[in-house]
Amino acid sequence: MLSKENEEKISLIKSYIKESNFLKAEKLALSDISELNDSFELNFLLGLVYRNKNEYNKSLNYYNNAIKINPNISNIYTNIANIYREINDYNNAFKYYKKSLVLDSENIGSLINFSILLKDIQNVNEAIKNLKKVLELEPNNLSALTNISLCYSQKGENKKAGDYINKAYSIDSSNHLILNCLANHKKHLGKPYDAIKYYKLAKEILIEKIKDNNEKSLLKDLNDIGKNLGSILKMVGYTRDGINEIKKSSGYITMKIDSSLESKPLKKSNNYDFIGSWEMNNPEFCSNLIEIFEKNKSKQRIGEMGSGIHLDKKNSIDISIDPNNIRNSEFSILANFFPFLNSCLEDYCKTWPFLNKFGDLYIGEFNIQKYKTGGHFLMPHAERMDLFANTRLFAWMTYLNDVEGGGDTVFTHYDKSFKPREGKTLIWPGEWTHAHYGSEVTKGNKYIITGWMEMHR
Repeated sequence: MLSKENEEKISLIKSYIKESNFLKAEKLALSDISELNDSFELNFLLGLVYRNKNEYNKSLNYYNNAIKINPNISNIYTNIANIYREINDYNNAFKYYKKSLVLDSENIGSLINFSILLKDIQNVNEAIKNLKKVLELEPNNLSALTNISLCYSQKGENKKAGDYINKAYSIDSSNHLILNCLANHKKHLGKPYDAIKYYKLAKEILIEKIKDNNEKSLLKDLNDIGKNLGSILKMVGYTRDGINEIKKSSGYITMKIDSSLESKPLKKSNNYDFIGSWEMNNPEFCSNLIEIFEKNKSKQRIGEMGSGIHLDKKNSIDISIDPNNIRNSEFSILANFFPFLNSCLEDYCKTWPFLNKFGDLYIGEFNIQKYKTGGHFLMPHAERMDLFANTRLFAWMTYLNDVEGGGDTVFTHYDKSFKPREGKTLIWPGEWTHAHYGSEVTKGNKYIITGWMEMHR
């Protein structure tokens, strides 16, 4: 039984946490160290304080102290699992969500967060099962409705995805996350102007929220929605507006072209298929990037085409990276990759110096992709086949590993194929003349980093 003095102290700590005044909460909680040995509440609250300060080791230490005092509280296992999910330790996250649900099988927070983890590690059917349990308990739970819609969208089941997100929207039409999800759904249905309407509304609502509370998470949401809006604007032909939205949100990497080059080629070439090839010779970069890919399970998604998920045409696992995210420590290795890629482009231009008339080129969102055994991109395609892609001048790709069997990149008009070899880098035109496909991987895994160079003049 807590004394009145301790109750007041804990109540004050909770109010500091609610106000995001974590320094005051920490100072008050640690004001009498002797209390910590016996107080579940103080250890629990310190765990919460340090989690909000991103001091995860300290947070886990106090949460574990709380468990020693009382091991039968479901929420503490949920909080520990949430930390492990945030630091991409999926095995421990899975274990602690399970512990939480053993103690309380109807813990809504644990069911939802566990479902998000399951979705992120591609166990979508199990995620849906847990989210349906939440909706049995709380039929109007917005987080469950939104996440189950995302799960069905990930499975390519647009009708079910729409049923759930439309219900969420009917409950709260001013939630920017719901609006963003609804806009994505409209995009998948081939209704771009409806998508634009909802993206713009989500953006307006977010800007108003940020005026009052400049939270980091809200800024990230604003960037995500801005990128989505920019992409759909480009898709319907509002190219300049789309480029500007993307520039403000996810950003572009500039690829420099030497405008002083004369039109006459500076080096002779028998390469009349316009496919450039270079060797990076940096195995450490390739292996490190594969490791980064494998660690970031939560960012991995089933590979999509412009029209959605079609595993018979493209079967891959992708991580999409915004140029602005290269500043983040987890992807900082990429800062050294793009100067190499720019050097490949400069060499390409020496063979085809007419390219100096296009000015500098720009790389937007790009992908790291994994093709498991049986994976492929079997549908022959070019990189510029609709209004959305009308700014793409070139595609580029670097193979990150030697593939044991299959996985060749085949250019159909030239009867030419490239075997995946670590560090081999290709640049080729985005036009129909360079239709290509990725053959099925018959043994091992295939990893690539790939994207486009756009013309913005």
